[in-house]
Amino acid sequence: MIDDPNVIPFTLRFIDEAAASEQVKALAADVVEGPLPGTYDVAVLSALLPVLSPKQAKQTVLNVGDVIQPGGMVYIVDGGILDDSRLSPDEVLANNLGYINQFDQGEAHTESERGRMLTDAGFTDIQRVFIPNEPGIMIARKLG
Repeated sequence: MIDDPNVIPFTLRFIDEAAASEQVKALAADVVEGPLPGTYDVAVLSALLPVLSPKQAKQTVLNVGDVIQPGGMVYIVDGGILDDSRLSPDEVLANNLGYINQFDQGEAHTESERGRMLTDAGFTDIQRVFIPNEPGIMIARKLG
C-alpha cells in the first residue's frame, strides 16, 4: 500500500497489530505530486478525492494510472460521487458540505467528472456500482 509520508507510522502500526507485515508492505509517497513507486494490479483510492482540489484529484488519478498494469483495476471508494445533476444523492450532498468547509479546496465530484479523470488516466470499462446504504464506488480497468 502507498500512503502519505506523515501517515506511514500509523499505517505500519496497524499492519503490525494485524500481524500482516508479511502480506502487506507500506510505502511512503505523495500520490498527488508523484511519481509513485512500483507497478500494481489494483489500486483503491479510499476517501481521498473529495478532500483534494479538482486539479489535485485529476493529477492523483493520472499518477495512479501511471503505475497500474494493463488490465489492472482501480476502485474509487468514498462518499463524494455526485450524480451529474449535482443534486443527488442526498447523503453525498450532505458529505459535500463537510468537504467544502473542512478542506481548502475539497469537493465532491460528479460521476462524469470522475469518468473523465479515469479516461484521461488510461482507464476503460468505467462504471459506478451502487451498494446498499452507500453512495457508490467507481470501478475502471486500465487499458492494455
